Amino acid sequence: MRDLDRSGPQSGPDTLGSARLAGHSGSDRARVAVLGWHGSHQRQLRGIARWYETREFADVRTVITPTFRTMGLPGAWTRFGRELARDLDDGTPLVIHAFSNAGFWTMSALLDAMKSTPTHVIVDSAPGFPETIPMRFTAKFATMAMMPGLLSALRREPRLFHPILSPPIAAFFGVWHLLAREQVRYMETGQARVIARLRGVPLLAIWSDADVLVPTEQVSAFVDRALDGGVRVERLHFTDSAHVRHFVQHRHAYFDTIEAFLR
Repeated sequence: MRDLDRSGPQSGPDTLGSARLAGHSGSDRARVAVLGWHGSHQRQLRGIARWYETREFADVRTVITPTFRTMGLPGAWTRFGRELARDLDDGTPLVIHAFSNAGFWTMSALLDAMKSTPTHVIVDSAPGFPETIPMRFTAKFATMAMMPGLLSALRREPRLFHPILSPPIAAFFGVWHLLAREQVRYMETGQARVIARLRGVPLLAIWSDADVLVPTEQVSAFVDRALDGGVRVERLHFTDSAHVRHFVQHRHAYFDTIEAFLR
C-alpha cells in the first residue's frame, strides 16, 4: 500500500502534461466511468473527463445518479446498475472514478451487474457511512448533503445547514430511514459488496480531514477493511480540502497521483 499524505496548497503551472498512460494505448485503451456526487453537474464532471481524454483513453463517460429515484424506490439501485452495465461492460477495460457516497453506491450497483472486473478504481470523498447506519446518521448527513442544492434552487447562498429548512428535512430523512429498509440495507452492504468484487484490483482512496460530509474515520475504516479483503489499496490523504474539492484545491497533487496510480 502506498500512502501519500498531502497538506497545504500545491503550486505549479495550470497546464497539466499529456503523457499517455501505460497499458491504455491502441485497441487496448481503457474506458473511464466518472460517477458524480449528489448535486453534481455535467460541466463539473467534464473537467475531470477532459483530463482523462488528454491521456488518450478510449472514451470517458460521465454519470449523474438520479439519487431521489434510487433512494426512493425499492430495487432502483439494482436497476440503475444494470442500465450502466449494459452501456459500460462490453469487454473494454474499465476504470471507475467515483465521487462521494452517491458515486460509491452507484459503483456498488454497477459492480453487482458487471460480468468483468474494472482495471482500476478511484474513490474520492467516500464512503462516508458505517456498515450499520443509524437513523440519526442518515438524518444528519443526508440533510447536509441535500441542503446546498436546495438553497441554490431557491436562489440562496449554498450552505450545509439552514435554521428553518434543515430541521424538517432531517425529520423527513429520519422517517424515510425507518420506512425504506430495503434501500437502507442496500446502502449498508455497499462496502462489503465492493470489497468482494475488487479483491486484487488497485484502488486509490482520496479523502480529507476537513471534509465535513464524509467523516475521515469512516473512510479509514473502509480502507482497513478493503486491505483485509485483498484489495490493493493506495491512499491520497489531504488535511485541508473540502468535500469533492480535492481536485480543485490540490489540482496537481491530485492528478499527478492518479496518473502514477494508473501506470
